[in-house]
Amino acid sequence: MDSGEEEESPSSIAECVQKHWNQHRRPMLLSALGTSVDQQTMREVKNHARNLATYIRTRLSGSVSVVQHSTNPTIIGAVPSSEAHFTQDWDYLLARPDRDIDTPGKRFNRAFWTAFRKPLPDTSTRYLSSDDPIRFADVPPGSAPPRSLEIPRAYIPGDEATDSDVAERIAEWLRDNDLDETRYLYLPRPPQHRSERPLPTEDLLGRLITALDADELDKVTMPIALVAKLRRTPV
Repeated sequence: MDSGEEEESPSSIAECVQKHWNQHRRPMLLSALGTSVDQQTMREVKNHARNLATYIRTRLSGSVSVVQHSTNPTIIGAVPSSEAHFTQDWDYLLARPDRDIDTPGKRFNRAFWTAFRKPLPDTSTRYLSSDDPIRFADVPPGSAPPRSLEIPRAYIPGDEATDSDVAERIAEWLRDNDLDETRYLYLPRPPQHRSERPLPTEDLLGRLITALDADELDKVTMPIALVAKLRRTPV
């Protein structure tokens, strides 16, 4: 077995993490992941690493990424690697219970909701992307990213706000900017057909994509012939 095959062998870990992300749009805590995968997989983990986080970082980096709370290092979760490079408030998502962000009859996209929930630093302004995928950025005043909309501080209620407070500010911001809220509602992904295969990560193109962050990916263009060559070239 080559190193690439060995690295991705326990598929149940990646499957559990992806299923949890699809359902909750938040990291799966490693404490929950360890009790959800089969015993054979956990034996594989114990044989090759001192803990589940180390195993994921060293052997499953192509499909799963580890995220850790910035002030409470005991709170550790896992997300699909395809989601890890998007701007997310991981501290907020790791600390939230497994429940949907709901207002009456509505569920908002996680990144959109977090843009109104996460406190804004005093020296920054917040902008929301106008294009997909929905994400936000905190930047110095006067440094608006291209194709973005500002979320002024008045629409961000702060640490002590309830979900209802956040929902009210969102409604005000959408109304004041004449925007359709359906653009920002959460839409679950359709189940993947068995015949559909994810983008390979054990080739040069897959490694390139997983290594770049969202802003860098936006700037990359390449000829189709080069894409085909990178897809055929193993690492």
